[in-house]
Amino acid sequence: MYESKETMAAVEVAKRCWTLDTGKTLREFMNEKPEVFLKALERTAINPDANGFDALVLIAGTFLSLDERLPEFLASFAADVLLGKRKRPTKRGPNKYGNFQRDFKLWLVTDVVAEECGLQRYSRNELSGKTMAAEIVSRAAGYKLDVVIAAYKKFNSIMGVK
Repeated sequence: MYESKETMAAVEVAKRCWTLDTGKTLREFMNEKPEVFLKALERTAINPDANGFDALVLIAGTFLSLDERLPEFLASFAADVLLGKRKRPTKRGPNKYGNFQRDFKLWLVTDVVAEECGLQRYSRNELSGKTMAAEIVSRAAGYKLDVVIAAYKKFNSIMGVK
């Protein structure tokens, strides 16, 4: 099958990004786009599930141990927890974050490939014939296209991106 130089270059970008350590990638994302990360945390603090609650407690504790000032919403959350006004919610049903790291990585790599290679992230029109970043990531990471698109949409929702 013949592939354009642009497609081959995009596959290389996706492979390079896919091999990055997810923890390191998440820290870099938090440092590069703190406003997006904080906005997602703030939305989580409104009505957290058990995983969100645990993440907020961990992040608040980390801020405090580093003697860093907490954002107002996180300070309010931490105060409510310490005063007993908020309790950890119980887990119900399957863990919706079971594939959190994989899905975050698929979302991030799709975004990087789209930006670096000038590709559309994904398309609702299967007949468009255009190469999408999600297709490239699917191929490089070894996941089906629908898994990559679902992960991308999921993280857009979590991060508040439209």
